[in-house]
Amino acid sequence: MNFEITIEKRQLVFKKPAGTSRGFLQEKPSYFINLWHKENPNQKGKGEASLILGLNPETEADIETFLPELQSNLDFYLDNLQLLQKMPSLRFALEMAKLDWANGAMQIWYPNDFVKGLQKIQINGLVWMANPEEMLLEARNKAKNGFTCIKFKIGALDFQAEHQIIAQIRREFPNLAIRLDANGAFDADFYLNKILPLYAPLCIHSIEQPIAKGNWQAMGEVRKKSSIPIALDEELIGLSEQEITDCLDEIQPQYVVLKPSLLGGFHACERIIALSEKRGIQYWITSALESNLALEAIAQFTASLNPSLPQGLGTGALYVNNVETKLSLDGEYLCYHQNM
Repeated sequence: MNFEITIEKRQLVFKKPAGTSRGFLQEKPSYFINLWHKENPNQKGKGEASLILGLNPETEADIETFLPELQSNLDFYLDNLQLLQKMPSLRFALEMAKLDWANGAMQIWYPNDFVKGLQKIQINGLVWMANPEEMLLEARNKAKNGFTCIKFKIGALDFQAEHQIIAQIRREFPNLAIRLDANGAFDADFYLNKILPLYAPLCIHSIEQPIAKGNWQAMGEVRKKSSIPIALDEELIGLSEQEITDCLDEIQPQYVVLKPSLLGGFHACERIIALSEKRGIQYWITSALESNLALEAIAQFTASLNPSLPQGLGTGALYVNNVETKLSLDGEYLCYHQNM
């Protein structure tokens, strides 16, 4: 055995509850990996397996049950990460740690201009679920602070109240790009007959996952009838590459939203990007409540793609017990400071 690892579980505690249509999160678990070669134990690559319970295909019990097998056959799994399809967050963490180790264990996963401070990543401003007054204030603040693209999570409040918030923001900021994220909150009929008529006049950029995942035929009908472009998100989680191919062909979305820690890592995302671009489907990369450690890796990966659309990367300001970061925000741009 040439490689060894240690794995530490940590509960990340939110500064304030993070709300989506699936409910509110107070805390969430992450598993932090250190990977080293036995001939050089001081060079340790770092990775993170971030879990969002109810969204990840795997659970804490799945990961913890598998860890003895992983540690006993670590070299084998590092060489065969595709075998961990049913545990994408762990697969991502191992790929992340392996990349870091290969680049000298300096937490530089993708050496590029972003890491050198010569490139910035445009991101959308995210408005979390809250009461209407808080959501309106947060959206206004983001627009006034330079964000030209804002994403609203919808589907938890009364749909008329949510519409009033977003309609007000559209009146105040007519040139703002507005994305919606429903997290599968609606059924097809409700979306087409209630939600779509409200939002179609507001020049919405896109809506992520308007109906629950797994309903390809219904989502395909929504895609054909919706004047708002459709983005697939949860739909892609837990699928094999062939299943993703079939999904894209049946639904034909305008966008896909790629979360490396939920889709099995960077290589997995690159494969989906290739499949999507072949079909004329655009994409953006999104973080998924990881700590700053994984967020830095995802940002470096995203920069390596030279993206043209605003990305869905977080800013690392969610947790009271986050790890230190070299990321900062300059208006709507995510920046990396190598010497921090």
